[in-house]
Amino acid sequence: MTRTLMGRIQITIILTILSITVKAQENVGDSIYIRVTEPEISAIITDDMPVEESKVPRVHIRKEEVNILKGDSLKTFSVVTGSFITEANARKQYESLVASGLNASLGYNAGIKMYRVVAATTDSRDEAVMLRDKIRVTYPDAWLMSKGK
Repeated sequence: MTRTLMGRIQITIILTILSITVKAQENVGDSIYIRVTEPEISAIITDDMPVEESKVPRVHIRKEEVNILKGDSLKTFSVVTGSFITEANARKQYESLVASGLNASLGYNAGIKMYRVVAATTDSRDEAVMLRDKIRVTYPDAWLMSKGK
């Protein structure tokens, strides 16, 4: 084996060992037995988040206040395909989305002086994640935004 491959294997083994949580040690005779478990994973839930069962993993959703310039008003969750400093560039992408049959919207976030192009909007978080994943085929940098400050 090459030296690089050996280094990668050693790093993988070390990372695997570090990801295991040691729960207890037991002394039995002259031997020490260590009981291990999988790492514990916990979610952070804030007061303003509704707690619901979801089939979709947790994802980052940026909260922004956006004023709509063109298209329909935004629902709770939106898939953003473009962020632009100039309105002309934002309008080009907006018009392209509308021409492709999407019910797109064009908005402006005055707080950060950015135009947002929204390809889809929904009240369902799970649906928003699925829409984002489909839209990422054409717009790989698409991300999720929710209404608010």
